[in-house]
Amino acid sequence: MAISTSNLIHTTVQRFLEGQSLVKDDWRKVFIEDKTDDGSLRRASVESVPMPATWDGDADVSAVSGTPDSTGATTLSYQAYCQIVDVGKYVAKDVPGIVGMLAQAQGMGVASRYATTAWALFGNAFASETVADTKALCATDHTTTSTTRSNKVTTALDRAALDTVRQMAREWVNFSDEIMDLADYDACLVVPAELEATARQILGSSVTSGQMQANQWAGYPITLVVSPYLTDANDWFYVLEPKYGASLNPLIFWERSAPSYQVITDQDNLKTRLIVDFACVADAGPEPTGIFGAAVS
Repeated sequence: MAISTSNLIHTTVQRFLEGQSLVKDDWRKVFIEDKTDDGSLRRASVESVPMPATWDGDADVSAVSGTPDSTGATTLSYQAYCQIVDVGKYVAKDVPGIVGMLAQAQGMGVASRYATTAWALFGNAFASETVADTKALCATDHTTTSTTRSNKVTTALDRAALDTVRQMAREWVNFSDEIMDLADYDACLVVPAELEATARQILGSSVTSGQMQANQWAGYPITLVVSPYLTDANDWFYVLEPKYGASLNPLIFWERSAPSYQVITDQDNLKTRLIVDFACVADAGPEPTGIFGAAVS
């Protein structure tokens, strides 16, 4: 049966979209997504704005600067990606469904690239992935106006370690040294595949031992996120959900250009050409507020 060019394009694009949906996108549970259409994306810190000062109701009030402070700002630069797959005219005829299968594979590839880009940030969270104070995203010495603050531990995942991190979240201060109390916000416990069983036991069990002690973690608003993209078998993270915005979550996934998919016929050789391009980047900052990491290895 003959197939029209318009039907071929519609069917191929549909298979491409199906391919995208086949790859898990759990990274979206911890990243703020931005689709700003610009050459670069700048995020400024506002944690230097302190609590309102006392006022006698008459004197002039000194203004607080709205210019990004010494903690600075984060400027994101995107990375572009492109893939072209050529299918010979008679290859398409001789191998039933090959064009659709290739389109689906491309869709899966795009979704995998997104996931790889996002999760790679966690692999660098204790070293090269820095925030505006030049410290690693998860570090013991993030600066404030008068002291330092820590969002890093080195303890293997267990109930006691999670309790330590939750206490750190409870006592977290912003750049102005004001307590933020992050412990009761909805959060994600992010672990590699090797820690899945441990994490499920901590969060899902109603008791903690053979003595039937109640498990306090069973009632907390924590979502387990298991990522096979995390390459360290022992490191784990506690991240506030992105719904609270940049003030309480430092992770951003910038989709500079959404996937553009084209199906064309090369007029010189009659090959079907499947083309996809997009641009994105994952970054963190400018503040470390909203993430706590355990560098165990």
